[in-house]
Amino acid sequence: MVSIFFLIDLSNSYAQRTTGSVSGTVIDTETNLPLISATIYLSGTTVGTTTNTEGLFVLNNVPAGIFELVVRYVGYEQLILPFEIETGVSRNFGELGLHVETFLLGDIVVEATRDQEWLDKLSLFKRSFIGQSSNADQTEIMNPEILEFTIDQRTGELLADADEDLHIINKSLGYELFTELDSFRFNTKNDNGYYYHRTRFNPLETDDPEQEEIWSMNRNNTYYGSLRHFLVSLTENRADDVFNIANGEVTHVNTRRASVYGGTVRTEQLVFLVETRRDIPLIVGYQNKLRSEIDFPFVNVILVDTYGNLMNPKQVVLYGDWAKERMADLLPSDIFFQNN
Repeated sequence: MVSIFFLIDLSNSYAQRTTGSVSGTVIDTETNLPLISATIYLSGTTVGTTTNTEGLFVLNNVPAGIFELVVRYVGYEQLILPFEIETGVSRNFGELGLHVETFLLGDIVVEATRDQEWLDKLSLFKRSFIGQSSNADQTEIMNPEILEFTIDQRTGELLADADEDLHIINKSLGYELFTELDSFRFNTKNDNGYYYHRTRFNPLETDDPEQEEIWSMNRNNTYYGSLRHFLVSLTENRADDVFNIANGEVTHVNTRRASVYGGTVRTEQLVFLVETRRDIPLIVGYQNKLRSEIDFPFVNVILVDTYGNLMNPKQVVLYGDWAKERMADLLPSDIFFQNN
């Protein structure tokens, strides 16, 4: 079983890192008037807010790293700003102008009902996108009717699209997700493909301490031994102590040489060169259990940020348990575990 994942987003936290803040003002580009209650969030995190009556917003508790600032307002084109922030820094974006969204009217097809073929594709989508883990059993898409499916006649892959955010409830990990699905392409027979998304997390609320404990335990079980845990261990130079790595070694490379391995690298990104013996993937185990094999079809490099987010995921092919980690196993990247 093989999967290539394009996850831009990636726990209960025991140690919050030193944080900074991000602020700005959202306006209409034509009138220069402030936009009230515009939605602002950092993709892949629990950090988000709305603008006040003057169009102002402030995001506090922003950890150092590379993020995408997403600005959205109904009837306007969304604004996506990749940025990097250092520890303890406050950053002001100034005025952020949104353009009124234009609609091109063409052939309009209204589908009044969802037939059995659509329901069958929805089932395949859920298996591929949400996953098949124990977390997936308690994860539900609340608005599946917004999904549109097509089949690539050349490859047989399932393609999915949605004009609105997918509203997902993960009762296992205790999160509500709002996911903008930029692209989804999966070979459902071989269970491989990729998806690209932007997601904001809202922690579910409860007055039950027992439920909080269950969520904390499930988050721990999801994180430890995961791909993100492995990547964080690499950034902390502890991977060999935490994981069992066979058939090769992973070496940190000075970022000044990173252009040799596939592109510009920003401050918070780290490059690791993977050298394997023969044509066998890198084998990774955790607590005496095989977790995954990693193959590199293009360049034998792992590019990550300091939070364990894979920056070049299309260059990695995963086998085993890590290939099965899907949206139901996704944890927000602004909360951190102790790296055991």
